[in-house]
Amino acid sequence: MAVDDPLTYGIDKLRHARATLNADRRAIDAAIPEARADQWQQVGRQLLDLVKQRQHAERMLADHQVQLQEAGRRRWGRHDHEAIASAQTQVAAGERQLQQAVGAERDLRECLAALAEHQRRRRLHIADVSAECHELDATVAQIDAALESTRPDRVAALADDPPEHLVQRIGAPPDTPAGRAVWCHHALDIEAAIDRSGGRIPASAGWSPQHDSARLQIAVADRMLESSTELVIPSEWADLAHQATAVLDEARRVERNRAARQRTAGHGQGPRRNPGIIPAAERPGRGMSL
Repeated sequence: MAVDDPLTYGIDKLRHARATLNADRRAIDAAIPEARADQWQQVGRQLLDLVKQRQHAERMLADHQVQLQEAGRRRWGRHDHEAIASAQTQVAAGERQLQQAVGAERDLRECLAALAEHQRRRRLHIADVSAECHELDATVAQIDAALESTRPDRVAALADDPPEHLVQRIGAPPDTPAGRAVWCHHALDIEAAIDRSGGRIPASAGWSPQHDSARLQIAVADRMLESSTELVIPSEWADLAHQATAVLDEARRVERNRAARQRTAGHGQGPRRNPGIIPAAERPGRGMSL
């Protein structure tokens, strides 16, 4: 085995290395400043509205100032003090509105500039870590390829001496080639999950529909199917599992039809169990015979 081969140091160390590299990658991603492009665009739209409000306030103030000038002109040799006071009030209100609009626009422009600076620093940070991220991703991909390419042979070897975590979930591997093939098919998925979790074996949660279905498929294959080869061929494992599922589905269909005929005939007895198959509700710990 080559020195730079990922499998040089064994599966356990390879799984651990994968978990460590993924943790490093997540740490790098977590350190990247959050993206604020959406916020920048939102503030930009708000700024356009504020600019329109400020321009409207400028026009209104200009109109009020014109009205004040008009009110200040003498009419028939005297001032209209009431009109002047009203115009002065409108001018003062217009000045306040303009000041508010100018202040809001200034604050929003500062916010927009800060967001733009944040995005600039974020792009620089991403550029700084891109090479390291690329190297980590490439290494993880290499490890994944090594784990995936060796997984079928590893599972086939486990069938000769099955570990407890597999026996708890899908039972012991049968002796027949077909039964062992379907056992390997389901063990393959379990070992793939363990590969992805850094080698951590999750605690068994007891009975589950998935494990019960797997045990039934394995039992059907062991007693009713034949395998043309004992070679490590995952595609054949999957094909035999599908055949076992088809046998189970057909047996359940026959059982449902028999029960329906009995109900139609008025029999008071419950449906008889097909001696060739046990229902899926049967738990692994209570026996599984075909």
